[in-house]
Amino acid sequence: MALIKCVECEKEISDTSKRCIHCGAKIKKKHNKKFLIVIIIGLLISLCTIVLAINYFKQDDIYQTNERDESVLQVEVITEYINIREESNSQSELLGKVYEGEIYTIIDKNPNETWYLIETDNGIRGYIYKGDNDNPYFKELPVIGDNNNSNNDGKEENSTTDKNQNNTSNNTSKPNNNSKPNNSSKPNVNQDTNNNEQTNNTQEKEEPKLPACLKTCDEGYELKDANSVNCYCEKKQETYISKNQVIYNNDGVIITVKGLDYSNKSWVTLDLHITNNSSVAKTIQKNSFPYVNGYDIATNYSVTLLPGTSSTHGMTFLNKYLEKNGSTIIKTIKLNFSIIDWDGNYETLHGSKTVKTPWIDLSF
Repeated sequence: MALIKCVECEKEISDTSKRCIHCGAKIKKKHNKKFLIVIIIGLLISLCTIVLAINYFKQDDIYQTNERDESVLQVEVITEYINIREESNSQSELLGKVYEGEIYTIIDKNPNETWYLIETDNGIRGYIYKGDNDNPYFKELPVIGDNNNSNNDGKEENSTTDKNQNNTSNNTSKPNNNSKPNNSSKPNVNQDTNNNEQTNNTQEKEEPKLPACLKTCDEGYELKDANSVNCYCEKKQETYISKNQVIYNNDGVIITVKGLDYSNKSWVTLDLHITNNSSVAKTIQKNSFPYVNGYDIATNYSVTLLPGTSSTHGMTFLNKYLEKNGSTIIKTIKLNFSIIDWDGNYETLHGSKTVKTPWIDLSF
């Protein structure tokens, strides 16, 4: 039986006692050092396990990167991470992420070259967003051709030429004992020319070629430099698409869609012609944001017309908003208007009557 000393009277008592048998003081037992050591060791083991698990998962992320291949177009991620999307727009399904320092081979690009199609080594195939010009998310790595064959060809050609020259010099250095001139000692010009042409043809055939273009262009774009990996899609020269469709005709107000104007590099204009044939002033405004190719696009539109006047003020859609949704070619527009009888108050827009048009669907 182990003995301990009472703190109050310093007499020895059993370590199992709760109170001192001499003075009756309550026994305060010291913590078991071995128990504390076990707890500390357990905490250290748990901490090491967590660190190893974090490193393992980080290492697993690295395995998704492609190997560097200088013969094809590749990109290197230069931001913390980029989302991988199923389609070339930010509303598409999220498939995974790529991380800073990783390298990926480009399979395809969207027409505006803002979304790049990649496939990771662990099987994720989708689009990553390039970012803005001032804040890119990845950088393109240069494509370097294989020059080894061409260098070797040059060495072989020089060696062959040197051998031919040596043979010619040896032949011409031999003495000719015949009194008549020997025609065989004359250099054969035609033969030398043919040899040079054959050598040049061999060089041309063995020059490395860049991989073929893998890009396909959306409607309204055409493929440029199709035989090169650096091919790209360029908007067709057509800048105006005529429509000439009356979309509203009521209470003296006629709204006509004339077409789409792509001539400006910063926006696309829905060309409208509005006439007020009524006896009161009218204000025509957008009732809500229109839908372009199925996505709502922020824009402003408001014109005020006195009786018997017209307007050719168009509704504009900024290219940066269109590109954000994956395309700058407009195929469908859905919009509606509010038509207000204006009472002439310039400080606030008041009217005696407001009419809201139904949703109007347009296709191009």
